[in-house]
Amino acid sequence: MRSRLLAMLAMLVLLGVACLAHADYIVIIADLNAKSSSAPAGGGAGMVGGMPAGGALGVKGGPPAAGMLGGAMVGGPPPGAGMAGGALGIVGGKGGPPPGGIMGGPPPGGIMGGPPPGGMMGSKGGPPPGSGSGAPPGAEDVDDIPNIVVTVVEVGPKIENFYKLFEKGLIPGQADLLSGNNAFKHHWGSTLLRAKTDFYQVVPLRNTDGKILHSTRTQFKKLTEEVKKDKATTDDLLKVATWALEHNLLEEFVKEIEKIAEKDKTHPIVVSVLKTKADLARAVPKLDLAKEGKGNVLPKQRLTQPDNSHFAILHAASSTNDMKSQVERLEMYYHSFFYWWALRGVNLPLPVERQLVVVADRPDLFRRLHSQLTAGPVVSDSFFARREGFAVFGQKRTDSAYGHLEALFTSTYKEYDRRLLIKGKGAEGTPFDPNPAKRRLSALLPRTYALMMKSMEDEWEANAISHEVARQLMFSTGLLPRNVHVPEWIQFGTGSFFDMPLQSPWGGAGAPSPYWLPRFREYVQKDAKKSKDKQRYGNSVATLKKVVTDSFFRAREPDPDDAAGVQDYRALQRYGEAASWSLTYYLAHREQAGLRKYFKELARMPRDIELDDQVLLGCFARAFDCVTNRTINDAKLKELADRWLTFINDQPLEADAVHKQIRDYYAKMTQSAGSSSGSETSAGPAPATRAGPTTKPRQPTSPRPGTGGIRRPFWPGGRR
Repeated sequence: MRSRLLAMLAMLVLLGVACLAHADYIVIIADLNAKSSSAPAGGGAGMVGGMPAGGALGVKGGPPAAGMLGGAMVGGPPPGAGMAGGALGIVGGKGGPPPGGIMGGPPPGGIMGGPPPGGMMGSKGGPPPGSGSGAPPGAEDVDDIPNIVVTVVEVGPKIENFYKLFEKGLIPGQADLLSGNNAFKHHWGSTLLRAKTDFYQVVPLRNTDGKILHSTRTQFKKLTEEVKKDKATTDDLLKVATWALEHNLLEEFVKEIEKIAEKDKTHPIVVSVLKTKADLARAVPKLDLAKEGKGNVLPKQRLTQPDNSHFAILHAASSTNDMKSQVERLEMYYHSFFYWWALRGVNLPLPVERQLVVVADRPDLFRRLHSQLTAGPVVSDSFFARREGFAVFGQKRTDSAYGHLEALFTSTYKEYDRRLLIKGKGAEGTPFDPNPAKRRLSALLPRTYALMMKSMEDEWEANAISHEVARQLMFSTGLLPRNVHVPEWIQFGTGSFFDMPLQSPWGGAGAPSPYWLPRFREYVQKDAKKSKDKQRYGNSVATLKKVVTDSFFRAREPDPDDAAGVQDYRALQRYGEAASWSLTYYLAHREQAGLRKYFKELARMPRDIELDDQVLLGCFARAFDCVTNRTINDAKLKELADRWLTFINDQPLEADAVHKQIRDYYAKMTQSAGSSSGSETSAGPAPATRAGPTTKPRQPTSPRPGTGGIRRPFWPGGRR
């Protein structure tokens, strides 16, 4: 039985996918500099012309104007259909949107607000096709290219034959464009998509044997059915419950534990989890900000403390209904954090007071709070203030990729309402037109924009909340000392260990990160190639030392006008973040006793001063028994480093399907840049290039005296 169960779990790891009861997953990758990303003159949506690959309606695009290149794909209009004219480019302003935000745009149910005064400024247009890949100098990752947008969408299930026809371009057909048949259903409505256009491509996620990946709920159901076939031990059943928690199936996890308890309520892990469950069920008193000395944080904001919640939210929203998704996510990730520790036999003490969360409704307020508090780096438009003990979120997503997409939509489809467009109901959300067919057709491309923006907003919110809740609880539970300047690597590492990754259909407490695992492996492979002695992992002990001494995060800031330097700096930060997640993941799973000892070593450090490299390395070495006669033992550190990198190298790569498609798309872009002369081929025009990052990084704000903070640039939107 055990071998069958382990085999099933291994298969699910490879199939790993999170929530429609039954669902599939698609990746949408868009190039915002591609011709068909712009609208035709007159404000209508430029359609794919001449019925290529399945017969979308359209006409030949007109000449582009300055800025981002416009134009529809070439093709003659079918009788009675087609749309007006070619595309106008968009002349953007300088810079990008200011920092600060969980949620973007106006869909109901989020922490909303209008754009900052003056609106969001567009991006500077690139040169004509054929002149480059769109990657700024020094770009090593698709995340460095602001005109490339990547998002993963959970969609309603389709049969295998549908996907075969879809990938061949035979679906949607001409009739589907008006009827809406064969559209993808999702959490917010439905959207008719094509497998490939000049503007975007859609990739259904498949597992290693080529079959469509289904939702985690579907996979969990199969796993539990398999367990029922034979007698399973309590340990076997706990593995199933752990799988559920690692894939954000919190309700299924709790139910599975309760079922196990009916048969074996004395098992120590079952006892531990049930104790945590009882602790979580106890009511937490409401927060008195004045009594806590936090009454002046945002005196004009409203304080909302939902019943049966562990949080108090300071915000400017008009009603609690505007924060429904945020409240639910805060609670889910709060519970997941404690359940993960309980599964390891550790019953952490729950905080006796509610956790304070602040929502900054204006970008200038977000920046002010970040500069005045003991704040760490901005992560997905959020940060945690260590000494003050609360998390701060902005009101919308502001990274460059999302900013480009939003600016393009806003400028191109001024009269369209994306709150209605995303529902996918006929011509809802489009400007009036006496021709019903023309009006329905005009909704197709802007509806794709609406889906991408909503999906990107949703993943940003999930990533920000899950990350900051984990950071906050690491300090609130006493695992990390609030009055010590804790190194960023362990703060970021634990935040990302528990967070919901970007560009991923799944994620959960303690699971291999679909975002960071493949990136870290690539960095290690590059290091190995550069290694003079051709070691398997390069200089593993040097990498370990760079992580635990915070060297990645203490790198010298580049001149904002040095585009290549900015990209190199961002790449180094990303390497540090990937390595921080990776080391935390290894230690939490394989050397947890040493990890908790490390927390205690940090607690012995002086209050609120920045710790130098030698002190930080000493803390780590003592915790993991890498000291001989009070001297750091490099040989033992190397043994630990090799164990770490071997463990990471052997982890199943759940995100292989997502990561491979993104990388393949990026590779095609860079290849086309080297070979294209500007002519159109069957694959469409080569993407345009950009001279550098859209938004110059802001000058860093010095930390408050005595906080021990590290000076870092204030990147719009935070990392990624």
